[in-house]
Amino acid sequence: SGSCDGTVRIWATNTKQQRCTAVLAHHKDWVTSLQSLTQPGSGSASLVTGSADKTVAVWDAQVGDLVLHQPAHQTGAITGLTTNHAQPNLFISTSTASQTVKLWDIQAGQTEVQALGGKPGQGLINQTIWPTETLFASCYTDGLVCIWDIRKPTQPLAVLQGSKTESSVTALAMYTAFSETAHKFVKGAKEKSGQQLLICGTADGFLTQWDLATLHETNFYQAHSGRINSIAYSPFSHQITTASADGVVKVWQA
Repeated sequence: SGSCDGTVRIWATNTKQQRCTAVLAHHKDWVTSLQSLTQPGSGSASLVTGSADKTVAVWDAQVGDLVLHQPAHQTGAITGLTTNHAQPNLFISTSTASQTVKLWDIQAGQTEVQALGGKPGQGLINQTIWPTETLFASCYTDGLVCIWDIRKPTQPLAVLQGSKTESSVTALAMYTAFSETAHKFVKGAKEKSGQQLLICGTADGFLTQWDLATLHETNFYQAHSGRINSIAYSPFSHQITTASADGVVKVWQA
């Protein structure tokens, strides 16, 4: 958990009484966002934090040591962080005040920062990274959603109209929806296929879903009566959770 006092606390939740196991104190202003990273193979866990002091920090989540602390954006607080568990050395930071998205690559203590190129939309709000590949998306107050490739972030791969009502796109999630069909050649067996999808929420409570292979819209409906602030996808339950300014959290079957 991150606080306006500039500290991050790590909690043990596998006991009857939850207890704080570590207090991480290095930021000079309130902690605005945090994300976890797990290294494949070793299973070691890291924590990435962003702050209103315009910096990002990387911590060893097991012992609480500070691994990296860097200035991130010239103006404005860090308003979003996104990690990629398939590429645990990568994360993205966003600052809506400075209207910038930066890609961070952490290798052996070295950090390279690259700013997002091109500005096809107005009023950057949020971004999300593809959990297993190299794509990520950003959304804007003018209703646009841009798809980017981490390897070539100078121009977007595609620009989608994320809002039909001229409302801001306020939240994003990217995921793979798996389905099983009868195997073409093996009797009684089934084939598993995945459809890569993008779902975005708007300030007026609508959800729009896109097939990323074809860039065709596959679903559109009103989910909430207020602004959708957050969208999360669970690969374990194959469910989508949305949180809104109307005070309601909803769980949807993906």
